[in-house]
Amino acid sequence: FGASRTGKTTQIGVAATRAVKVYGLPTRLVTADLGTLDTIQDQIDAGTVKVWNLRNNAHVMQAIDKACQGYWPEDVNDPNSKLMAPTIMRYVGKCPKCADEMSSGKPVQQLPCTKCKTITTFAMQRTTNPDNDLTKVSLYAFEGITSFCDAIMDEMSSEGSVALGDKEAPLSYMSGETKFSGNSGGDYGLSQKAIPGWIAKSTGIPYIKELLWTGLEGRGFVEGTDKRVEDNKGRSKIVGVPMYGVLIPGGGAAAKIMGKVPAWFRHMIHFETVEKATAATDGGPATMTIEYRMYIKPHADPMGIVFVCGLRIREQFLKEFNKWPAWMEPDV
Repeated sequence: FGASRTGKTTQIGVAATRAVKVYGLPTRLVTADLGTLDTIQDQIDAGTVKVWNLRNNAHVMQAIDKACQGYWPEDVNDPNSKLMAPTIMRYVGKCPKCADEMSSGKPVQQLPCTKCKTITTFAMQRTTNPDNDLTKVSLYAFEGITSFCDAIMDEMSSEGSVALGDKEAPLSYMSGETKFSGNSGGDYGLSQKAIPGWIAKSTGIPYIKELLWTGLEGRGFVEGTDKRVEDNKGRSKIVGVPMYGVLIPGGGAAAKIMGKVPAWFRHMIHFETVEKATAATDGGPATMTIEYRMYIKPHADPMGIVFVCGLRIREQFLKEFNKWPAWMEPDV
C-alpha cells in the first residue's frame, strides 16, 4: 500500500516478470483504478500481464465478487461479457469390468460402458474449465482495495440505493435526462463489509501460485484501541490510537476496519517517496529528486504516527531479520 505514484503498479510488473521466470506462466491483473497502466505496458504488450479493468462493468459489485473467485470475462473489453467460472462439474465413471474411464458434462448416475456395456456408476467431480484454465496462470493481482470500494460506491450511487435506518435519502439531482446521486450511510457500511469477504475469497482461487493486493494509503485506528464517544453537542463518533494503513472509504467505522487489514495478509509492504531538493549552482530554482522506498518494517511519520506494515518471519530467521534496515529500494 502507499500513496498514489509511489510505485505500486510498477511492482506488480516486477512481480509478474519474476513469476514468468519462476513458473513460466503469466499474471492476471484485476483492477478498478482510474489511473493508467503505463508503467507495466511493456509487460502487457508481451503477454506477461493480462488485464481486466472492471470499473465500467455493467454490474461492478458482482464482477468484483466473481473476479475474487477466479472468474474471467470472455472479452475483457466488453463490460457486458459473460464471466467464465474457473472450474466446472464433470461426471466421471470407471467401468468395474474393463476399467475404461468415461466422463460427461451432463448429470448422470449410471451408463453402460462404451466398450463392454457393463453398467458403470458415475461420480461428480470438479475439474478445470478449459475456457478459463487457471493452471496456466501463476500470479493474481488485485488493484485494489481502495478502488474496489470506490467502484461499488459509484454503482450504488448511480442506482440511488437507500439503506434501511438512514434518516434521509442521499442527495440526488437531475441534469437533463441524467440523474446524479450521493451515497447513503449504508453504502459505506456495505463496502466496508464486502472488502474482507472478497480478500478471503481470493485466497481460494484454485491453482494459482501467488496472490497480491494493493491499496492507497490512509489514516485509521490501531486495532483494539477504538471506542465510541460523544462530543459536547451529543454527537457520537469513533476515536482511537491513530495509525496509517490501507485506505477504506468512510468515517470512524472505516478507520476502525483499517486497523484489522494487516491481519488479512501474510506480508504488508508500504511504499513511499521522499522528495529531496538540490540547490541550483547557477542561481536558478532548486531541483527535486525523488527517492522510492519499500518499507518492510513499521515506521513513523514526524508526528510519531506509525505506518503499520511488515513481513511475517519464521522464528529461526527473526534474529537475522532484526539486523535488516526498515526500508530498501523497491523490489518485491
